[in-house]
Amino acid sequence: MSESTPPSSSLRAQQVAQTRESLVRAGRKLFGEKGFRQTSVEDLARAARVTTGALYHHFPTKTALFEAVFEHAHTELLAASMAAAQDATDDLDVLARGFETFLDAMLESDIQRILILDGPGVLGLARFTELDE
Repeated sequence: MSESTPPSSSLRAQQVAQTRESLVRAGRKLFGEKGFRQTSVEDLARAARVTTGALYHHFPTKTALFEAVFEHAHTELLAASMAAAQDATDDLDVLARGFETFLDAMLESDIQRILILDGPGVLGLARFTELDE
């Protein structure tokens, strides 16, 4: 007998991943535009085209969804900085290219709001610092 995953489990896993991705995308958009406090759970569910129950199934709180959005945005920013520094000619050029990309991203209002303005207050300073490092 094969130990492979039945097709129904695989389909369910895909649906779970798609729902979670939709929620994080909706959170990125709404938290970036309106901020954490001005974004309701209902707004998030509606934007992701899921029920509030589905939202709470994936994220126990709005703060937990915000944390996932924060991590996603932070990871994208670090990846972009690393990619920009890839063709650097020396160590100083690595730093310059990485910082330039980072600072350019900080000019984007959604990144500012999620990572700088709301991040420390929503996550708490200890968790914010832990995720930022």
